[in-house]
Amino acid sequence: MKLGERIKQARQARGLSQKVVADRANISTKALGFIERSESEDPKLSSIEGIAEAMGLTIEELVGKYTEQLNELYKAGKIQLRLIDSRQQWIGDIEPNFLHERVAKQLLLELENEAALPPRVFVGTRKEAGGTSVGVYLEAIWLDRDAV
Repeated sequence: MKLGERIKQARQARGLSQKVVADRANISTKALGFIERSESEDPKLSSIEGIAEAMGLTIEELVGKYTEQLNELYKAGKIQLRLIDSRQQWIGDIEPNFLHERVAKQLLLELENEAALPPRVFVGTRKEAGGTSVGVYLEAIWLDRDAV
């Protein structure tokens, strides 16, 4: 995903208009539009920093650095990402490009720690049939750790 697409997606996910983000970032709405449409070949770093800050993100989160790293491991067949509940029951597998950047960062840090147990990140809760809430976790499983 291009940087402009990430910026637009993040802005829309936060319910912010181009004008609000541009004003907070001290750039023109026109400049933000160019960046979002990837019509600006090489946007200024100060503009990208301002846009990220305007949305409460770091540059790393905005550019998807951690998600991309997980995606590379996933596509190379080195890791598996799965959702499990607090009772250790499998809910389903997930691809890294669907992860929030902060979750991807936390998983990568856990993977680097080389813990005996698979890294697990709490991502929310879900209601069971009887109305009971259970925790939902994202777990990363090394499939080919030696190839890293």
